[in-house]
Parts: sequence; structure tokens; C-alpha cells
Amino acid sequence: SEIGFFCMGENGLQPLKNINQELVSQISHAPGSALVSSLEGSRPLLLELQALVVPSKLAMPQRIVSGIDQKQVALIAAILEKYLRIKFSTYDLFFKVSGGFKTKESSTDLGIAFALISSYLHKPLPQKSIALAEISLTGTVQPITNISAHLHEAKQFGFEHIFIASKQTIDPAYKSLTLHAIATVYDLLNFFPD
Repeated sequence: SEIGFFCMGENGLQPLKNINQELVSQISHAPGSALVSSLEGSRPLLLELQALVVPSKLAMPQRIVSGIDQKQVALIAAILEKYLRIKFSTYDLFFKVSGGFKTKESSTDLGIAFALISSYLHKPLPQKSIALAEISLTGTVQPITNISAHLHEAKQFGFEHIFIASKQTIDPAYKSLTLHAIATVYDLLNFFPD
């Protein structure tokens, strides 16, 4: 259940001791960007999700997605449209996982939502933010499994804003982190002040 990372150098393949150090150094921190943690085996990877939301000129707006299930992005967009009344159905949505990575985890739901809203409002999330939660069809933000592994990685890289579900159980070792407990998608707009 482990995965290794290597880079090709002059002397052949060299192991990357800390892939997340490489990934975090490439974060863009721009409108439409959100960071998530996704487990590959037992290793949490810190992945940047990037969204571009633009008004559509087509009868059927485009949905171009890479690195993540297109249905998952469409589902989160539909939930946001239903509860936040953001008309994503009239916008072209372009979505990707930075660095060519792929993820299938439902723990990325909150990050997808933040990336879409951030691009729509053209406002970035606070710096050093990471989103760790699922979103249900009813608009509630749900806890994820293996939260301690994700929080350990977030703590190691000094993240200052960690978005989790309000019902998430947290190990006391991580109570010192700045945790933003979110109950529903209605709360998401609070992190994009005017």
C-alpha cells in the first residue's frame, strides 16, 4: 500500500525523499486554487486543485476535467448551485489536478467546492489553507476517514487554515492547529470576504 516517487537526473532515477515538499513549493495561491490531501496507499499527497469558471457561450456549457472524476466535479457544482444559487449550469467549467496527478477520493469534495467558488468570485482562499472534508447531497459537510494522517502532513508543512467538517473527531494532538469547522456549504462563502 505504498507508492514511491522518483525523478530522472544525470545519474538515472533518483528517489524523491519528500514529494509533498515538491508539491507545496509549486502551489499557485490564485483564484480558483484549493489544496487537498489525498491518500495514496498510506501516504497523504498534498494536491492542488485548479478550477476555471467562465460564462458559457454554448447551449451546452463545457465540462473539461482532468485528474479527477468529471462526475464528482459536476456533482459538487450541482450542490453549490442548489444551495448557494451560483448558476454553474450557465458556465463552462475547466478543472484539473495540478502536476498530472489523479485522485478518486471523496475527501477532496470540499476542495473542489472551494476551487469552484474561488474561481467564480475571482478571490483566492487564505494562504496556507487546506480542505479536508466530504460534501453530501444535502449540502452538509461530512467527516473523512484517516483524518490524523492528513492533519499530520498539514502540521508538518505549517498550514494555518485547515477546513474540516464540524462533526469531525480530532485527535487531541492536533487541537493546537487552526481548524475551521464547517457544517454546511452555506458557510463556504464566509471564507471569501468582500
